[in-house]
Amino acid sequence: MSDDLIELNTIEDIDPPLGAQRPLFGNDTSLLRVVIGVGLLMTIWKLAIACTGNVIWEEAHFVVLGQHLDLAYPDVPAGWPLFARFCTSLFGWSQLAIRLPGLVVAQAIPFGIYYLASAVVPRREALWAALISMLIPALGASGTIFYPEGALQLLLAMMLGAVIRAMRDDWLENWARAGACGALGLFIHFRFVLPGAGVALFFLLTPMGWRYLKRPGVWLAAAIALIGLLPGLIYNMREHWPAIAYQVGNRPSWKPEAGLVLSFLEQQLGACLPVFFIAFAAAARREWRMARGGDVPSALLLITGGLIFGFFFILSPFDKQIMPHWPFMAYVAFIPFAPAFLIGFADRARSWSGRRIRVLAIAIFGPLFTVLAASAGTAFEEGWAHADRLPPSLKPLLFTRLEDWTRLEAPLAKTLAIAQARFPGSAPVIASAGHIPALKLEFPGVGRRTVYALDEPYDEFTRFSVLRKAWGLDEAGLKAAHAGGGVALVLPQPSYLYNSPAEISFRRRLCSEFAAVEPAGVTELPPGKLAIEFYTARVTLPSRGVEGGWCPFLPRLYLAQPNRGAVFRAGRPSPSFFGLASDPLGVTRVDAVVDGRAVARATYGEDSATSPAPPELANDPNYPKLWFNVTLPANAMTVGEHRLSLRITRTDGTTLDGEARCVFVR
Repeated sequence: MSDDLIELNTIEDIDPPLGAQRPLFGNDTSLLRVVIGVGLLMTIWKLAIACTGNVIWEEAHFVVLGQHLDLAYPDVPAGWPLFARFCTSLFGWSQLAIRLPGLVVAQAIPFGIYYLASAVVPRREALWAALISMLIPALGASGTIFYPEGALQLLLAMMLGAVIRAMRDDWLENWARAGACGALGLFIHFRFVLPGAGVALFFLLTPMGWRYLKRPGVWLAAAIALIGLLPGLIYNMREHWPAIAYQVGNRPSWKPEAGLVLSFLEQQLGACLPVFFIAFAAAARREWRMARGGDVPSALLLITGGLIFGFFFILSPFDKQIMPHWPFMAYVAFIPFAPAFLIGFADRARSWSGRRIRVLAIAIFGPLFTVLAASAGTAFEEGWAHADRLPPSLKPLLFTRLEDWTRLEAPLAKTLAIAQARFPGSAPVIASAGHIPALKLEFPGVGRRTVYALDEPYDEFTRFSVLRKAWGLDEAGLKAAHAGGGVALVLPQPSYLYNSPAEISFRRRLCSEFAAVEPAGVTELPPGKLAIEFYTARVTLPSRGVEGGWCPFLPRLYLAQPNRGAVFRAGRPSPSFFGLASDPLGVTRVDAVVDGRAVARATYGEDSATSPAPPELANDPNYPKLWFNVTLPANAMTVGEHRLSLRITRTDGTTLDGEARCVFVR
């Protein structure tokens, strides 16, 4: 038998692909009904999250920025803060006043995706693209909080759709529409520079793009888009480039770590869900093969999406602080091609059983994962909203920092009343450690209060100090406006105070800025991972210096480990805890106390070369040997929630208990 005949018989023995079958959900009208139905369900779900979830600091950041009008700010342009100002002016000073308008913007993303996709793929695939945009967390979750990501995704879809239509008909209206979307995107966030660069690369590097560079439309769009960037450029030039100082100078660590690349890919795989992430990658590869000549509009999407994703992928080994949402705009450019790939994947099955398996795999690793992710997100937000009522076994699952700072209103009012009684004559003001804790007190807070930031080290790192200085709400502004007056100080308790030289220096400096400092209490926010210290004091006059003696901001009893909210495993050996204890009378004994009962005696009287005791504690006779270590017995803590603290015994026989902190055993 000849080789040709053998090859022919082999080909005939292989089952051909089943090919296209009856479309899922019927005709386009039926599919449109499904898209609308899913959109309504997603709107209801997002509305529930928006009404339940605690305000995050970024939301407060945008609202407070909007109250101080400027061309831009150190980390963002002025667009989203201006939108926040519009929302609060119209609907009031509340969480829903900003989240509901933000939700409306985010819910327009599927319309933008359809507008984009319908310019490059058939109508049915465009409808599928709109549906997929609601199913992947990277795009579908936008709108649950007041964050600009949803607006950026919508504007990118509209801009790319307008550019493709403009290349098709060369109407100036479409070029102007593309430029307007670009201007708004650049006015909302500096990250929109990447999509703009992707579009520019398309026109510079492809034959199709080169043809349009000779026409006025492209230049009209570019000129309009640059209008959105100008305020941010002018601001940064005026303020010595704070955005670059933070994002390029301070934020990255230019020592690559290969493990960060894997972390980045894991985050993106989770944000897109596995099936859609694979579909994006495979579809983009297939489309790139078809568009390598650059003479088809899809090359615009591939270059733009590839630049956005590739930029953050390349940056990932250098920056531990890359946020998972930064590359999300790339998926806007890839999503129009995903439906054809997924449909083709099912159609290439060679048997009905194989097709069912493929369809089931798409459903399980796509929509089903979406439902599971939405359920987990809902439970997570509900848990934070009711963290005080969660059973101890569930509290450790609240792994982020989304505490409800409105719970501080009562202790803050009490502290202000104490300050008013101690320093009569003028109303006391509020000051906190830095910009972020000040934001959490300012919004949503009671009314539109003013909070001074005390220039903590992190504010210089992020360049937020530029903001507070410009507003007169920094340390210098406090002394200039309220020297000699009373102040309520609100300081988040650091986890490693005496193990952080920068934190020690910060608190030492506060001792020279305030006189007659007295503690007013400590409030632990559920679920027990964060404690807030309250003090009353008088703002010192410019000529005043340190009063001398003990600095109240540097505690005498300090438990470095375990952290608040630490979780231990039942049945495992207890780790060694350590900290620092001092007293002017001298300390003869340190005990670990669990739920009010002393359970273990510490080894006391050690020094530390890496974290020496501060000189403010030098009046202890044992100074500088003030560190201790203690190991709890195996049966000291049962499964559940416990309160862990220190008890010192002084040379005169008296005892003193330190502040208790919450820990968990699982």
